Amino acid sequence: MDGSLTLSCRCGSVTGTMPESTAKAGTHLLCHCRDCRAFQVALGQPDPGEQAGVAILQIAPAGLRIEGEMACMRLSPRGPYRFYAPCCGTPIATTMTSRTVPFAGLLAGLVVEADRLGPVRANVNITGADGKVKHRNIGRMVRSILSNAVGAYLRREARMTPFFDAETGLPVVTPVVLERARKAEVYASL
Repeated sequence: MDGSLTLSCRCGSVTGTMPESTAKAGTHLLCHCRDCRAFQVALGQPDPGEQAGVAILQIAPAGLRIEGEMACMRLSPRGPYRFYAPCCGTPIATTMTSRTVPFAGLLAGLVVEADRLGPVRANVNITGADGKVKHRNIGRMVRSILSNAVGAYLRREARMTPFFDAETGLPVVTPVVLERARKAEVYASL
């Protein structure tokens, strides 16, 4: 029988579970991009810094269960959806803007037993000294995303997600675009 991992925001108001098999099928990675870091800062969390990056577990979200109030922001009008716990500003996940692709970048800090996520398998969006963006083990990450998405469709789980309404396909909460002045402030602090 598959074990479950426990999810919790910092204050415990948003909780959930994730099958361990979902975590094992995902890719534990560090994203060094300004947008992932800006999401943290916009929520009042510290900037992990470009070198450290933001720990993410990329998964197909079918088995993910989340209880409690979520909020959703976009850093720009066309940017991905970034879900979080409004109670304490804990980042939850980043998704595409449609449930067509069964994908969620679950923030590893939400997982209580983060040690069970296994080692970091990829580093993405690393800005080199020459200013060029580089990635380490991106092939593994892409294969995992494609494999998880295809698997979700074959198992008829592609539309099973705690982030989108099953009937309408819309986000379960209305996304709010980060105000321009606040966005400028956040990015200037990185």
